[in-house]
Amino acid sequence: STPNGDMAAELLEEGDEVMTLQEKTLSDQSFQILLGGLYGDSHLKVKSNGYFSMIQCQHGENQTEYCKWKAKILGTLVKYNDKYNTWYSKPLIEFDQFDQRNENWIDQLDLLSIAIMYMDDGSFNNDKCFIYKKWKENELTFLHNKIEALTGAKGSISERWGRITYCTAQMRKF
Repeated sequence: STPNGDMAAELLEEGDEVMTLQEKTLSDQSFQILLGGLYGDSHLKVKSNGYFSMIQCQHGENQTEYCKWKAKILGTLVKYNDKYNTWYSKPLIEFDQFDQRNENWIDQLDLLSIAIMYMDDGSFNNDKCFIYKKWKENELTFLHNKIEALTGAKGSISERWGRITYCTAQMRKF
């Protein structure tokens, strides 16, 4: 591993920077909770060297119990702060090259991460639910297709409003 990504050893030259070995630190469940949060209310705090990013999650006062629940499940990976209803993760190599709109990252979403994403950042209004992302239509389509593959729910995409909308029947699937 190098600061520019993985590279075959024979391509390295004297003086090139390499990274030391670090074992995977996350369980599959923790990875999905953090990944879903990065599509919801969490964000990356990238270190100045560009590597070993930390994840910060902050929720409003109405979501205190939910924020604490996520912190409890993540255990020693995060440090919770009651005063601001927020938590920070330890530096995590797993998210160093994270790009929310990248198809490879979207493809890693599972039912748990989709649920976290919706609970963090989705909304429900009478007979519809919405997932808001100010993305281009092709990016929204890829996310929609992933959600449909996992849940069977078919929504409508609006690049203008930056959202995917699900009617009542589809929302139940979702």
